[in-house]
Amino acid sequence: MARRFTKLPLLPGSTFREVAKENFQKAQIWTHYRGIPILSDRRRQDSVEMIELYPTEMARNLAPAWLQYDKQVLCFEGYFREVVDDDVSAYQIRNMKISFFLDDGTVQVVEPKQVDSGIPQGCIVKRQKVPAGDLHIRKFLSVLDLNVGKPLLIFNRVYHITDCDEFTRNFLKQLGINVPPAQQVPTDPAMATRKRQSNVHIRRFGVKSNKLAQFLKNDGKVLRFMAFWDDSQSDFGYVRDLILLYYLADGTVEIIEMLPPSNGREETTTFLKRMKLPKKLESFTDLDFQSSFTVLNVFGAGLTGGRLIPDSKASMDNSKDFITEKDLQIGKTLSVFGRNVVLSDCDTFTKNFYKEKYGIEEFVTVHKPLDQSMIAAKQPENDLPPFNGWGSYEDSEKNCKNLELKPSIENTKKFLQSKNEMLRFGAKLISRVKENGERTFIITYHLADDTISVYETPVRNSGFTGGQFLHRMQFFLPNQNLMASVRPKIFTPQHFYIGAKIQLSYHIFEILSADCHVFDYMEKNQNVFPYANVDTIMTKIRDAMRPHYKSFIAPYIPRLAMNNNHGGLTASFELMQEMLVNLLKQNINPHEILTICRYFDNNSTESSIKDKGSIVDWNKFISYIDLEHNLRQETD
Repeated sequence: MARRFTKLPLLPGSTFREVAKENFQKAQIWTHYRGIPILSDRRRQDSVEMIELYPTEMARNLAPAWLQYDKQVLCFEGYFREVVDDDVSAYQIRNMKISFFLDDGTVQVVEPKQVDSGIPQGCIVKRQKVPAGDLHIRKFLSVLDLNVGKPLLIFNRVYHITDCDEFTRNFLKQLGINVPPAQQVPTDPAMATRKRQSNVHIRRFGVKSNKLAQFLKNDGKVLRFMAFWDDSQSDFGYVRDLILLYYLADGTVEIIEMLPPSNGREETTTFLKRMKLPKKLESFTDLDFQSSFTVLNVFGAGLTGGRLIPDSKASMDNSKDFITEKDLQIGKTLSVFGRNVVLSDCDTFTKNFYKEKYGIEEFVTVHKPLDQSMIAAKQPENDLPPFNGWGSYEDSEKNCKNLELKPSIENTKKFLQSKNEMLRFGAKLISRVKENGERTFIITYHLADDTISVYETPVRNSGFTGGQFLHRMQFFLPNQNLMASVRPKIFTPQHFYIGAKIQLSYHIFEILSADCHVFDYMEKNQNVFPYANVDTIMTKIRDAMRPHYKSFIAPYIPRLAMNNNHGGLTASFELMQEMLVNLLKQNINPHEILTICRYFDNNSTESSIKDKGSIVDWNKFISYIDLEHNLRQETD
């Protein structure tokens, strides 16, 4: 609906409030004067009261009420007394929150919700204009009707205001209204009775509360024991492998049987389903009448007309009759319905559980007895026939053990770890023919499958074309019977080192050199390659040098060179080779000499990786030998 606005004349010597009062009865429409709303005759009395009662300093800007007091609410706390069951003496106190909205003079009453109150709570009076008196008078509640300690009638229900917030108190004081202090809310008889009932000690059932606490604390925790049952005395019996599971959440036991592969049945089967395991079983009929509590008939005759409740005074703890965690120990025998099950071992979680809770430190494993029936039934393995030369040794062994022909399975783990890993050596051919001694070869050892390939380096005008000399394959060690039933041994990476002589397909090669990757690989795996183990070589050198340390070192000291960078002494590779050969004679090979020189390499030299070991740090070498005390004793 469109609003119509009318200007009111302001006579000399008259105020705006007087003009408004004189013209309210005549004006039947909405009017505004300088931003202050003036309503029709239906609400003119309330408007005049709002203009007169609100603080003057708040309306100096002459803004409309819906803008001047937007989102400003007077909040009061109170209660009303409600009669229960039409009895004046029986009543209850219901707390309320009363809100008065200043922008339009509406009121809202809300009851805060309480847990387990039993009555519908929430908004009691929706936001609206609340009549003050008879409806035909058209008078509504205003600010003057709300104050602490003042009863408030809203729709024939009397509310008692007990307190208000700080904003409401300051607002009313600005209007010149005295606000009394907060009053105490009377005690609710219903809530007092409920509080007394809640404080009464009610005896709880021990088993039920303990079961809940035990479940919440130990849910998902299981003790695992390895066990066995010796059933070899019976016909077709044997020693059965069992796994006993004890669930800490409810104290139940489950036993699983691990069947041998040759049994013909499933690998696992249930030996005992999950249940409480009794310590002593007198009769099987007792299990049907087991109960965790005693039932009482409070009143009434028979089962249909009475009321059954559990007896709280009866003894609820029947854990003494069943197996508990205290009864489970390694080496102990449990009677599982007449079958003697021996606990032999447990897992790590179970050991830690008993260490922390019971302080048990020693867990001795119990070995199960040998099953004589299984030993007698076991057939000895047949010897393999001699190799006939057809196929490979792996295929022959596999086909002799199985009726169905299956291809041999490669070592996948070794293949993935050593994929594309090769050791390359430089070698020469040992032959009576002089021209063959001048030929150079490259021997490649493939670590993924232990195969070897030989490549001849082509030399111009040598008379030999070069190229592939021996195809990639596994080569067997010499002096073996290749037609025996036992698989012959093959060449391994340990057979290859500097100075070694190997025979490949009736050709003898002498290894003269290797690439840098070979030395790095062997030095990283010193426990596998003895000629690359520095500790072993230096122990051999120290033992040989100890008897005549001074006399042996003295001739080589004048041939040492001074390191300009560090000021220490250095030795060349040729000097170290001469000294070590004179010291150990035939007990040292060229690969060990290279290992020593590479380990004590002078780091100050600006040499490439290929020249590593050409210059040796003499001081570092002598300090590693640690025989200076022998030199002092000889000097003294």
